[in-house]
Amino acid sequence: MINTLKLILLCFVAVCLGAACNNQTLDPKIANQKITKTNLAQISEEMQKKATDEDIEYFVNAITRLGNTPDSIIGKSVQQLIEEQKKYYRGELEKTLVGTGTRVALFLNHQFKYHGIRFLDEDPNQPKNDIVFEITNISDKEIKRIEGNLSYYDNNGNIIRIFQLATGTNIPVTNEKSLIFSMPFNHNVKTADTLIRTRKDLRAIWTPTMIEFADGEVLKDVSLQK
Repeated sequence: MINTLKLILLCFVAVCLGAACNNQTLDPKIANQKITKTNLAQISEEMQKKATDEDIEYFVNAITRLGNTPDSIIGKSVQQLIEEQKKYYRGELEKTLVGTGTRVALFLNHQFKYHGIRFLDEDPNQPKNDIVFEITNISDKEIKRIEGNLSYYDNNGNIIRIFQLATGTNIPVTNEKSLIFSMPFNHNVKTADTLIRTRKDLRAIWTPTMIEFADGEVLKDVSLQK
């Protein structure tokens, strides 16, 4: 996760520096041309000879992204499409940066350990699958609640079952003492719950989605909320 964040940050800096350092501008005769239904090939040939690599890339991605909606292209100038694509790239990069930063922060403030699943079948009419897990608070303040998804994968990388876990007890600040939690779920024989009990090759992967601290601060990855 940390390496992913570094890569995104480096890409962001590279884009900004590239935009700042590139003093070349697109030939006004090309930049001001309006797109019609028949002149894209001609414009492309002209850009091939006179446009910078950056402008060509922005233009190609713009017409590719908007090509299925002709009204988004026809009547606009080459420069308009290039600027729209720049704005789109920036928006997507910012969303990725914020989302990745939040996900990294979630992992940086706790440690999760999966202990296993217990089968509570005392009531034959309603067996339960009890997920047992351990949380260590490695942040600098008390944690009130943690939520996340425990996903079971097979050897082919397919998701078999997802359990939404949450803690119900405050977790003090400590790097040495962990708290063990368990969450029972009703077992449904008509779903993938049966595979959870019978398959021995499944991998359980933890993905935190929210940490609420005792002081009211909340870290939440909206993209992973179910």
